[in-house]
Amino acid sequence: MRVVVRASAKFSRQVESDVQHVDGHFTTHPQLVAAGHSFDFDQLVNELNSSVDNFNSRGSGFVLTAVSRFALLVTQYRPLSGSSYIPTPHQSLKRRQ
Repeated sequence: MRVVVRASAKFSRQVESDVQHVDGHFTTHPQLVAAGHSFDFDQLVNELNSSVDNFNSRGSGFVLTAVSRFALLVTQYRPLSGSSYIPTPHQSLKRRQ
């Protein structure tokens, strides 16, 4: 399986005598979950925290006020693999230029 998290959050900050609101959208890198690989919850939390920190690192001053959407997407994963041999023509059968 392949697991991805998508989250939307609301941020706000005080601007003079008003409060400014903005939405942020975050997506994690896919995690492959199989018999030999379990789901790494700590990696998920660290990646989301890093995304929020990166959102604020540009000096925006926004504060996370609410998570408005949190989706855990689980899809089937079938890696591509070769399964047959296709012979190529002999040199003498190639077109002459």
